[in-house]
Formats: sequence, structure tokens, C-alpha cells
Amino acid sequence: MTAEMIVGDAGGAGAADYTVLGDAVNTGSRLEAANKYLGTRTPINERARDMLDGDFLLRPVGKIEVVGKDEAVMCYEPLARSADASEAQRDLVARTTRIVEAFIAHKFDEVARYADEMDSRHGPSKLAALYRSASLQRGASPPPAEFDGRIVLTEK
Repeated sequence: MTAEMIVGDAGGAGAADYTVLGDAVNTGSRLEAANKYLGTRTPINERARDMLDGDFLLRPVGKIEVVGKDEAVMCYEPLARSADASEAQRDLVARTTRIVEAFIAHKFDEVARYADEMDSRHGPSKLAALYRSASLQRGASPPPAEFDGRIVLTEK
């Protein structure tokens, strides 16, 4: 998570402690904890993506809303240095991109199909299962028009 934070010693002379403060600290911590649900290793936000300037192959994870937040953060997962990325990694990025874009566009039947294709090609994944489940829920009970394609995590 790349964002503005306050970093440094806090407290009085006898009880100073090095700390990090700011809303982004909490969000970053929650995103790190979300790895177990997403099946990812290092989710980063759009600002971090932009700062990498194409040096890394990134797959979109999606708009993630963590517990305690009302806003969703578009997340990505770095897979490899762009110059070192394998064809399999590039294919995984393309397939994940289709899933995320279809979900955001409310094309829930396509999400399930794309998730099945990705699992068939790359093996079962938590991310594909999460999108498959969310698309089945959304397909059974269509979302309101203002639905922005976010995945809402309900646990820390």
C-alpha cells in the first residue's frame, strides 16, 4: 500500500516508540491479512502500481473493500519483473483481467466461465473461487445499478 502516512518516534522522552500512523496503515494491514482469502501474496494499490512504472508484471486482483472501510481499493499483485515474466504468468494476468473486468461490468455468467478456464489452465485458485462465488450470488440477486464491482471482505 503506497499512501501518505506519519512515520517516526512518538511519545515522550521516556516512552518514545517508533510508529506509523494514518488511515492507509490500517488499510494496508487489512489488505495484507486479506491474502489468505484472495490467494495472493502481496496486494498493492493503484498508486504503488503507478510507481512501479511497468517494471513488474501485475495482475489485477479487483476492487477490494476490507472490514471497517466503506471504500474499495483497486488492488494488483506483482508476479515477476516484466523482463523475466513467463508466458504462463502473462496468461494468468490476461485471464485474471477478464474475470475482474467482467465482474465490474456485471457480466456474472462470463465471470464463472472465465474462472473455470483459469482454473483449468493454471490449477484451482482462491481468487477464481472467490469471483465464481461472488458472481453466482450477484447473478441470483442482481446488484443495484450503482454496484461498482467490489469484493467485500467480511473478516479481518
